[in-house]
Amino acid sequence: MRLSDVPRLTDQLSKMDDLLAILTDTKPHAVEIEGLTGTARSMAAVRLWQRLNRTMLVVTYSPENANRLWDDFTRLGVPEDRIAVLPAAQSLMLEGDITDTRVIGERIAALHMASQSEPGIVIASVEAVLQFTAPPGNIQLHSFTVSVGDEVDLQGLARQLVDMGYMPAATVSRPGEFSRRGGILDVFPSAETSPARIELFGDTIESIRLFDVSSQRSLKRQVEVTITPARELRLSAEPDGLPALHLALAERIKALVGEGAKDAADRLNEKVKSDIALLEQGSYFDGLEQYIRWLLPENSCGLDHFNAESLILLDEPKQVALHWERLWADMVSARERHWEFGETLDRDPAFLDFDTAIQRMRAHPIVVLASLGRATEGLGIRHRLEVNCGPTDVYRGRLQGMAD
Repeated sequence: MRLSDVPRLTDQLSKMDDLLAILTDTKPHAVEIEGLTGTARSMAAVRLWQRLNRTMLVVTYSPENANRLWDDFTRLGVPEDRIAVLPAAQSLMLEGDITDTRVIGERIAALHMASQSEPGIVIASVEAVLQFTAPPGNIQLHSFTVSVGDEVDLQGLARQLVDMGYMPAATVSRPGEFSRRGGILDVFPSAETSPARIELFGDTIESIRLFDVSSQRSLKRQVEVTITPARELRLSAEPDGLPALHLALAERIKALVGEGAKDAADRLNEKVKSDIALLEQGSYFDGLEQYIRWLLPENSCGLDHFNAESLILLDEPKQVALHWERLWADMVSARERHWEFGETLDRDPAFLDFDTAIQRMRAHPIVVLASLGRATEGLGIRHRLEVNCGPTDVYRGRLQGMAD
């Protein structure tokens, strides 16, 4: 027996076929598997994905558990190119000009996978899912692939990268940067772990090679490379939300002055007007995401990037809800202090509220994995499968022991 064969053992669970039949019904339903713990839970999740053959969003209660599930799923046979972790961007959780390009790249890669036709798995903590982001289809619409043998206008390609949020640099060192030298274009795609060197002969792409940032040495040749936007929030020449942003700033400054907080008003005015000037130029900058509520008023979140057939798997929904309540309280408290001191224009964290998220989830088939059968209210559980699952010993390469 191979490790990748172990998830098939869950086919032996009583009523497993009934549960799968409910999930493939034309009308979305929620089902619950109660009693699975540890690796057995990961086995069931992987097997559901394999048998249903559709994209799956796994919502769990912490970033650490999301990474642990990624480890479990890949060891149990899920190809690494069909699974992604959706992290939460700190720029929306903490006030300030914070932009972690690697986190943004991981988010874009996960959201890009959600929109692809080939089934994949996206694992995310609840805050990563509820965070406001670009509308569905936006990332796919503004992504493109270049291949060896393609004819391209190198100058036009550089302009396109700038429009997608890429920053020109002498040498690329992080996702979202590009560098042009003669007939060579180095670009670090936001959703990739290594930059690509595109070499042209005339207007024809002669080679595409991944290379190491530190040594600049080639890692491998590729036939093509897909370039996704460098930022979730893509700017237009004149963002539609600017009038609303100007109005919000004027109203907040008036309120601060009326409260006698002139220093806070001056601080906010200087900061936001400087950012507005960059937005009016269509320029990207660190901390841009803090204005997402005005620039993308649709209030889309990660859930919206999954089509109606995609399966949503809720890992311990009670823990998910408790984690979100604590995190939301902490974010609101911190944001309130920044708001009073004129350090932020937006009083509320840019996340979808939990109850609305539960209602949006109900448009999908849902599987709840709960150790004690404590599902979140509002899911409308139609079918329950109870499993007696004892503690799992440490694996240590003993496949038969794990299977037993």
